[in-house]
Amino acid sequence: MPDIEFIGFEEKDIDSNLSKIIPLLQELEFRDHIVFIRKKNINSSVIDLKGKSQPFVRIYTRSKDRARILIDLLKSFFDIEIIYIGEFYPKAT
Repeated sequence: MPDIEFIGFEEKDIDSNLSKIIPLLQELEFRDHIVFIRKKNINSSVIDLKGKSQPFVRIYTRSKDRARILIDLLKSFFDIEIIYIGEFYPKAT
């Protein structure tokens, strides 16, 4: 399940970016497994040493293949960080 987290973005920018990338993500074979992490009402920012805003997208995934696909698809929109996770256990039903 690739998780796409928006880090250092204002809420309006997250909405704008989602409207651009969701149509692209809907073309992927694993589209039903993608989730988004949006932290609302948190006044956090990502800045460099000069104080310039440096928002980015962090993608959590177990699959290097899916990571590469997402990087290729999203690299023209965002700086991207990939975190590879070891295991995921879905909720027992």
